[in-house]
Amino acid sequence: MRNAIRIWSLPILIVLLGACTEDEISEPNLVNNGIVMSDIEVEYALTCGWGSRADTLQISRDSVSLYQHVRGWGNVGDTIIDTSFLTPIPWRDLLYKNIDMNAFKQLNYNSGGLPFDGCNINLSVDKDSDFHAVLMKYGDSINPIQNFVNQLDSLWIEAGGLFPPEPK
Repeated sequence: MRNAIRIWSLPILIVLLGACTEDEISEPNLVNNGIVMSDIEVEYALTCGWGSRADTLQISRDSVSLYQHVRGWGNVGDTIIDTSFLTPIPWRDLLYKNIDMNAFKQLNYNSGGLPFDGCNINLSVDKDSDFHAVLMKYGDSINPIQNFVNQLDSLWIEAGGLFPPEPK
């Protein structure tokens, strides 16, 4: 009886090991199956003078982080949002598909350091190891990437933030 159990256990063990190995082999072949991991990282930040705002939204391949500090005035206290979570795949894919890096690279703004009474917007994008960053003020034209920035503003709100930078 013991020999019969051993004889039947060996083929079952081989089948189970084969099933596990097959799953592990097919996982890295996601690219061959039409699924491509979007390689994009975005940092979208707003800094305003007098310490009235210091906000940053970072979206990486793995995680989203939002830090927002809106200074209250008068009797209203400061609002601080500090959150992070895993990057939803639709977010990453949306940003990856909708940034035209050539158009973005045409924007060469470096609008100056931190203003004492205004705001600066810092936008940096790293897509497939192609990196570009701009430091803008509200008056800078971003028409070539306006749709991309509108998407960032929407994701800012989805991440739980208040008042996205919204450059015009």
